Amino acid sequence: MSNAVLGYHQAVKENRNLYNMVQDLKGNIRVYCRIRPTINSEVQNVIDFIGKDGSLVVMDPKPLKDGKKVFQFNQVFCPTATQEIQSCVSDNSLALPDATLRPVKSADDVINLMKLGEVNRAVNSTAMNSTSSRSHSVLSVHVHGKDASGSVIHSCLHLVDLAGSERVDKS
Repeated sequence: MSNAVLGYHQAVKENRNLYNMVQDLKGNIRVYCRIRPTINSEVQNVIDFIGKDGSLVVMDPKPLKDGKKVFQFNQVFCPTATQEIQSCVSDNSLALPDATLRPVKSADDVINLMKLGEVNRAVNSTAMNSTSSRSHSVLSVHVHGKDASGSVIHSCLHLVDLAGSERVDKS
């Protein structure tokens, strides 16, 4: 019986080492894209192709343009994908009670808000990192403007850093 237990622990250790090796080969950054459903005010859907390999082909939305752009992500979620993460304390809707919305006029304003968020973020040392994050960080930048032709543009960039994403067995 002790040989079976020893063999099991050896197999678990080997699996963990192989898993960590695969994660190291993939790199530390994952990029995901969720395509939101189109809204009534949008004339057309500019998504041309969503690949199972994380590729995304987007048509140029400007009139009289036939160009396409190809992007590559770790995963692309189509407009019909559900958002399964919900708050359990606010009738199953997404709730961020301490989130604030701040108007900005320049990239410097955005950077200053990022610095403010970093100062207020909870950190502590672990075996992996002397200043490991102990809190999630979500920064959403909503951009509203007009291009050279006068068309109104609305864009949003979400930057997300999840707490405790280091290797658990090493930290």
